[in-house]
Amino acid sequence: MPASSVCSENIAGCSLKMDEEKVDGVKEQLKGVADFAVGKSTGNKDRELRGKVEITNGSNKKDRTDWQNNVRKGADDPDNPSNK
Repeated sequence: MPASSVCSENIAGCSLKMDEEKVDGVKEQLKGVADFAVGKSTGNKDRELRGKVEITNGSNKKDRTDWQNNVRKGADDPDNPSNK
């Protein structure tokens, strides 16, 4: 999803929305870590796999939000997470 479709009018609101999406990604990662740990300790392979998927999905959400922020800021290399 291009950054322009996420925020076309209000830059402050855009930043807030992206921050919320980043937080959602981190929450999903944490839920995945918990599911993975419970699945691993109980021998429940389905829950373990679900945890791995949640970790990956959360990471992707967070990375996408970072990329959108970098594009919005006009960074030379939007894929580099260290852009300020």
